[in-house]
Amino acid sequence: MEEQILETWRIHQRITLMLIENIPDEALGATLSTRAARDIARQLAHVHMVRSARLESFYFFPTFIA
Repeated sequence: MEEQILETWRIHQRITLMLIENIPDEALGATLSTRAARDIARQLAHVHMVRSARLESFYFFPTFIA
């Protein structure tokens, strides 16, 4: 199971990096929301923070992933 989690993580990381590398800098401020929601840069930052929190939870609660 651990290897499956790591492989999934690697796939998602590869896709995220591909997105970041291919979004022009001037587009990072774009949003479709009319309610001042997160722009693209903030969406990507949110993904990063959620993944970081998930890693921290595995560190503090290692039996959770078993």
